[in-house]
Amino acid sequence: MRIDRSPGTRTRGAAVVLACLLLAACGVRVETPPPPPPTPGPLEQVRQAAAVASASLAEDAGRAASDTLDERRFAVLERIRLDAEEHVEVLGGVYSLEEGGLVETGAEEDPDEVDAADDVPEPEPVDPADLVVRLVNEATAARGATDRVDDGGLARLLTVVATARLLAADALARDLEVERPGLAREVLPTTLPQGVATQDLARLVVAEDQAAFALELVAARSQDSVRRRARAAAERHRATSDAWARLAGLAEPGLDPREVSYALGGALETEESRADLAARVEHALVVSYAALVALAEPGSRAELAALHTLAAESARRWGLAPGALPGLDEQDALTDDPDALGTPDPSPPDDAPSDD
Repeated sequence: MRIDRSPGTRTRGAAVVLACLLLAACGVRVETPPPPPPTPGPLEQVRQAAAVASASLAEDAGRAASDTLDERRFAVLERIRLDAEEHVEVLGGVYSLEEGGLVETGAEEDPDEVDAADDVPEPEPVDPADLVVRLVNEATAARGATDRVDDGGLARLLTVVATARLLAADALARDLEVERPGLAREVLPTTLPQGVATQDLARLVVAEDQAAFALELVAARSQDSVRRRARAAAERHRATSDAWARLAGLAEPGLDPREVSYALGGALETEESRADLAARVEHALVVSYAALVALAEPGSRAELAALHTLAAESARRWGLAPGALPGLDEQDALTDDPDALGTPDPSPPDDAPSDD
C-alpha cells in the first residue's frame, strides 16, 4: 500500500486539523441532535387525559363561580372547583412537554405576570348550564376509559372521578333548575366480571341483601314519599343481590351466603336515624363497588362502575355528602349543610311506586 505524501494532501490534512482546533477554541461543539421526547404509553395517555379534563373543569367552575352573585350557586360551583382540583392531584397532575414537568393548578396568579399580560383578552364567561353538559361528557369519557385500562388502581380512580363528576353535574342542574343528567336508577348485573374471586362476589351478594333488609325496615317505619323511596330502593337491592347470586353460582341451597335478618345497630325511632341507616348501607356499597372495579379485568368493569354511581347517588339522596372521591376518601359524611352537594333530595326517584 502506497501512502500519498504529496504537498496537496498534506495541505488539506492540515486545513482539517486547523478547522477543528479553531472550533474547539471558540467553544463550538459539533453534537448530535437531542433525542426526541419520550412517547407516553397507553396508561399515561389515559391518566393525562383525565388530569387535563379535571384541570379544565376546575378552571371553568372557578370562572363561573366568580361571575355569580347567588350564594348557593357559588357554593355548588366552588365545591365542583375544589373537587376537580383534588382529582388533578390524585391523578398525578398535568404533565407539560414544553415545561418539562408538571403544571401547577389552582395556584394564585403572580401579580407581575398579571401586569405583563394586561393586553391578553379576558376569557369568555362560563355558562353554568354548559358546565353541566361538560361534567357529564367528561364523566362519560372517564367511564369509558375505566373499562379499557390494564391497571386496576387507575380503573378504580377513574370510576370514582366519573361518579363525582356525575354527582356534581346533578347538583348543579338541580340548582339551575335545568334538565338533570340521567343517573342510572335501574342497573341489574347481567355478566360476571372477570378477575373477581367468588368470595368477593359472595360478600357483595350479602352487602346488597343487607341494604335491602335495612331499607325495608326504613320503609316500614316511614311515611309518604320517604316510605316509597325506601321501598323502591329495597326492591332494587334485593333484585341486584339475586342477580349477583345467580351469576356467581351462589343461589343454590347450601351455597347462598345470605341471612334471613341482619343486626344493623342503632335505633330507628327518628327520621334522621332512619336516613342515617339508609345512607350507611348505600355508602358501604359505594366502597364495595369501587374495590371490585380494581379487581375486575378490562372489558368487565362497566356494570360495576355503573352500580358504583348508583350507590353514591342513592347515598346522596339520603343526606350523605359524597366528597371528591366517593368510596375512596374519608370526607364522605352526613351533613345538614344546605349548600353541600349531599343535601337530601326530597323528590322521590323516578321509579318509585305509588302508595297503595
